[in-house]
Amino acid sequence: MKQEVLITLRGTQTVDNDQPQTVELVTRGTMTGRNGKFAISYVETELTGNAGVVSTFLVFNPQRVVLTRE
Repeated sequence: MKQEVLITLRGTQTVDNDQPQTVELVTRGTMTGRNGKFAISYVETELTGNAGVVSTFLVFNPQRVVLTRE
């Protein structure tokens, strides 16, 4: 199964004692899956500083997710 998806990534970072900063990225990508495991991929843009790089989240279970970039 392969389908087009809308991906929302949200990260929060705190440096020293500063206020937390949250960044959110919304982009289109693809999701494939079988046997309860999923791969969610998207192409990075200039906004992230990695234009053209394909990022893939391999979701093995809720506690194990692996990020790869090519």
